[in-house]
Amino acid sequence: MAILIFAGLLFALISMAIFTSSAVGSEAGSVTESLVNYDDSKYYYPGKRWYQLHDPEIAKWSDVHLAEIRKMHSQMGTGAAVIVYRGVVIYSFGEIDKKYQLYSVRKSLMSLMIGTEIDGGRLTVGQILRDLDVDDSPPLTDSEKTASVKDLLTSRSGVYHAAAFETRRMREERPVRGSARPGEEWFYNNWDFNTLVTVFKLSSSQDFFEAFKARVADAVGMESFSLEDTEYRYERDKSQHPAYLFKMSALDLARVGLLYLRGGKWLGDTVVSKRWIAESTSVSHAWDKSNPRFGYGYTWQVKDYGYYAAGNGGQRLYVFPEYDLVLVHLVDRSAGKRVKNKQLRRVNGLLLSAHPGKSCTDISVCKQYQQSLKRSR
Repeated sequence: MAILIFAGLLFALISMAIFTSSAVGSEAGSVTESLVNYDDSKYYYPGKRWYQLHDPEIAKWSDVHLAEIRKMHSQMGTGAAVIVYRGVVIYSFGEIDKKYQLYSVRKSLMSLMIGTEIDGGRLTVGQILRDLDVDDSPPLTDSEKTASVKDLLTSRSGVYHAAAFETRRMREERPVRGSARPGEEWFYNNWDFNTLVTVFKLSSSQDFFEAFKARVADAVGMESFSLEDTEYRYERDKSQHPAYLFKMSALDLARVGLLYLRGGKWLGDTVVSKRWIAESTSVSHAWDKSNPRFGYGYTWQVKDYGYYAAGNGGQRLYVFPEYDLVLVHLVDRSAGKRVKNKQLRRVNGLLLSAHPGKSCTDISVCKQYQQSLKRSR
């Protein structure tokens, strides 16, 4: 009898351990709050924790499609992923409360913070570096000092100065200094992005990361964000303007996505203006002039389905305004993992194709996904 009781207890403990591992790893049971009485007419916001639908079919999302996305994330090497629909988590994968290095997603967070300065009347996109007293070492030329805040946001400054936290490709492809005037050419330029933190400090007289915590992280109720997860990365032999690095969880980054989806408002309070969100996520530089729906905004990549923040190796924050969706995808780059763009596009195509209330017939990623299905048959 004692042996039977012990065996029963052991089985129960093993079962509980398996369930707990599954809940945290794939369904995020302990870090989200289950939403039972889902109302499709409501627009939800998370409280201290996100609401999660553990039966997405209540919101008319097919378990079959979400299972296919889960399979793709498993095969891709995704570290964490969250899908938010109407303000509620309908899907989670991996360690969604773990903090990951965001890499260039940081630049879209800077765009948000510059927006708060614009909204406050302390800065305009038309101000130029000379008037802001921004320089560098080696010094800028008179022409380079005419680059505007908008030129920095759109990566069109024409200042081809060495910068901190550049990739080898950036260094190798950087044009010769003086080869373009401000506003003439687009080049993905870390000097532009890094210099924005100096512009912010001069405008606000406040530390950038402390301002982010007060104006954004605290305002939207980020659960695990800490100033300890931020860093200024200086390379003074190249430039005086540092890179500004963030570590953040998928759950916290999803709050930024929902903030943008809700036009800058959080539970009735305005964090950043709807006007700024519209302006900064519109195409400022089209990749192809014949198709103005694709291009670059104010550090945001703009597509026909919406816009996204992109970081090296697969770090992404997608906002799909017409679909009321946010998708966060993060990779453990410290473990040497990376996810290719074509894999991410395939997930997006499946996600939008599976949307319960809206067709995506004319959307690029949906067309690509449907074509890939035909080829596989």
